Amino acid sequence: MVNSIERITYTQHLGKKHMNEKARRIIRNDRPTSNLQVGDRVFVPNAGLIGRHKWADRWRSEEYVIVRHREQTIPVHEVRPVPRVEAK
Repeated sequence: MVNSIERITYTQHLGKKHMNEKARRIIRNDRPTSNLQVGDRVFVPNAGLIGRHKWADRWRSEEYVIVRHREQTIPVHEVRPVPRVEAK
């Protein structure tokens, strides 16, 4: 009984260590540095693409404005849609 509890605890420890290393690798590699500032206008990608993978299908049609930089170490930004002005 004691041996199995130790094995389970050790396995959980190894799993957490592996996931932390994998998360660091995903965040650090293959990401260009982001020079986006608060107030910049950006397009947001569509999540879960189905069908064609054309430019118009990959990105949402609305523009968004960067409202806040979540953390300086990772490229995560808080965005809000730009209000559209209707022409009369």
